Parts: sequence; C-alpha cells; structure tokens
Amino acid sequence: MRRFLLIVLALLVVLAAGAALTAWRWTRTAHGPMDLGPAVMLRFSPLPAGEGFSPERRRTLNASVREMMPTAGPGVTIRDAEYPGPAGPLPLRIYAPEAATQNTDAKAPLPIVVFIHGGGWWMGDDLEIWDGQCAQMARSVPALVVSVGYRMAPENPFPAALDDSYAALSWIHAHARELGGDPRKIALHGASAGGNLVAAMTLRARDEGGPAARFQVLMVPATNLAPPPSPSMRLFSEGFGLDGIEAMVQAYLGENGDPRHPLASPLLAPDHSRLPPALILTAEFDPLRDDGEAYGARLRAAGVPAEVQRFDGTIHGFMLSPDAREEAEALTIAALKKAFADPNWAPPYQPLPVLLR
Repeated sequence: MRRFLLIVLALLVVLAAGAALTAWRWTRTAHGPMDLGPAVMLRFSPLPAGEGFSPERRRTLNASVREMMPTAGPGVTIRDAEYPGPAGPLPLRIYAPEAATQNTDAKAPLPIVVFIHGGGWWMGDDLEIWDGQCAQMARSVPALVVSVGYRMAPENPFPAALDDSYAALSWIHAHARELGGDPRKIALHGASAGGNLVAAMTLRARDEGGPAARFQVLMVPATNLAPPPSPSMRLFSEGFGLDGIEAMVQAYLGENGDPRHPLASPLLAPDHSRLPPALILTAEFDPLRDDGEAYGARLRAAGVPAEVQRFDGTIHGFMLSPDAREEAEALTIAALKKAFADPNWAPPYQPLPVLLR
C-alpha cells in the first residue's frame, strides 16, 4: 500500500511539473512574459479575423462575449431608456446604486458616468454585455452610470457612432436632473473603440461649447487610425487577440473616410488643451498601446493632467488578466471619486446652452 501511494504521489508530482512547464512555455513570448489567462485564450480561442462584419456575426459574437462577462450583481437597479439620436431613437441602459437612491435623507443628485462601449465600432451593441462593469462603477463611486447605444459600422460609418454618442452626452446633460444626476458632475468612460469615441467627444464638446466633462477614462483606446503604424501596432496586430484591426478601422471609416480626421484620430488633433483630465490604461501586448500612451503625452504637453498606466503581461482584453482587471477597476473608481469630489472644479471652456431636437 505504501509503495502504491508513493507511485501515485510521484505521478502527481510529474503531472504538476509538466503542467507548470506547459504553462511557462505558453506564457513566453518574444516580447516578454504574458499572463496565463491571455496565453490560454490565444492558444485555444483566438479572436476570429477576416470573417466580415455581418449582422449575423455581430449577434453571434455579442452572445459569446456576453457569456464571458460578469453580471451586474446586487446593490444596483437597472432600467432601459432611449435618447433621440440623429437618425432616430437609440437605447440607454441606466445603473443606479440602490444605497444612494434609497437614502431618503440624502436627496443630492448623483454624479454621472457616461459609458461608451467598445467592440471595434461594429459589435458590443447588446448593452447587457457591459452590466458587470457598469454596475461595479455605479456601486463603488457611487454614481449614475448611463451606458450608451450607438449605430454600428459598417452599415453606419464614421461619423455616425460619434454623432450618436455626442447626442447622447448632450441629452444626458440636459436631462440629468430628471435621471437623478448632477449635470455639473459628468465623467466619460470608454474602452477600445469606446475610448476613441470618448476622446473625440471631448474634442467636439470643447470646440462646439458642448457639455464639459470633469474627467475621462480611456481604457486601451484607439487614438490614431492613420498610417504609419506604431511599433506596437506592427508587433501585436496579429496573434495577440486583436486580429483584423485594419479591417475594423476600414469598416468604421467607410469607403471615403479620412483616417487623419481629428475626430477619427484624436491623437492627430491640432489642439489638446482645455480637455478633461484623463486616466489612460494600456496593455503591454496591445496594438493600440503606443498610440494610447502618445495621447496621454499629448494631453500633458497641452497642460491637461493625464495619468497613463501600462499593464504588463496582458493583452487588449483586460478581462483575461484578473489582477490587471481588478487594479484597473480600482484606479478608475479612485480617479472618478476624486474628480467628482473636487469643490474647485470649473469648466475649462464656456459651455453653450444644450439645444435638443
């Protein structure tokens, strides 16, 4: 019996050592070590590329991503609404912290986080996908989080998504009190394509005298759609979870879109002054990394406070690296709390009255 147990123990040690060696090999790249979660995903379930952007594929990928994402959890009420988009009504999903809404002694309106989803400008429009992320912000800040639906490419190329998102910001600002929010305490949050739209929205709001945001969170943002590609774009655009990015950009810009337009490529805007302070989160193995970090440098050069945090070991999809995801959430929540608590905040430009159709 003792001999049998020793054999079993030896086999377990060998298996454990083999598994550890396999994991070590999977996480080795020519550019440095990768977290295990992304390494496993890239080995077994790489993001499909080159399959087109049909409505059917959008629905399929939306459903797949939704299954991978966290749910809202307790402590938050969720309701759906609409706003008047330039081409017709579009959806909003509103998250309110129950603790704040149930406190009858505190009638003060909540800060508002306008959340612009990612998905390469062509998917992610199933707003329930983002329940976990939005509910976490609503609970933890606490704030009213408003997730914005916008028209998808390639059916609706640039600037449709930007026009919709900007219309949503204007509508939310104008109706903030009705929603239970404070129009003087608005922040913007966007990841990937959503980060691109948030950066463009702040430029447009400044130049058109639109609603002034207190803060912007840009998570793995696409800030430059124009050639030449950055070093990170050349290194990581294939095999690191964001294959097909060139096709996504082309689908978003459309046949005649200009990749150097400053509202398509905010990094290329001639003026980055008088914009909201920013938290920019980038990933080591992300093709968008260098342009996102360059955007932070451009903001700082223009006198705009901008913190840039790179997460080593992970890819564009933060959800696959639990430690990075938790740290990113903590940084985001802390930054939003600080921005909303600033008693000396004043708009960096003179907003005009918001006129709605």
